Amino acid sequence: MTDVTIIPAQPGFTILYADDEELSRGEPVIAWAIDPEKPKKGELAADVYPITPDGAPASNYVGVENPDKSVSVGDSLYESLDAAQKDRREHLRAEKALKK
Repeated sequence: MTDVTIIPAQPGFTILYADDEELSRGEPVIAWAIDPEKPKKGELAADVYPITPDGAPASNYVGVENPDKSVSVGDSLYESLDAAQKDRREHLRAEKALKK
């Protein structure tokens, strides 16, 4: 990361981890690291990383539960952890079926 900006997180953000098919809540997010990318002409882009009390989240970090209990995983936004969990299980089952 170069030229990273650190800003405090609003209370209520929580790290989400994935273990096999299960999503689980982890540590609270206490700050965000914003690492600007070189944007394409006319676009604004940045990578945003959560920071926990222990630093960066573990390698099986997949997303964040937001203060309103919605869930952000990659580019997807779910209304709840249950909805994200259901989508994850369906996606993993579809992947397994394709491998057969």
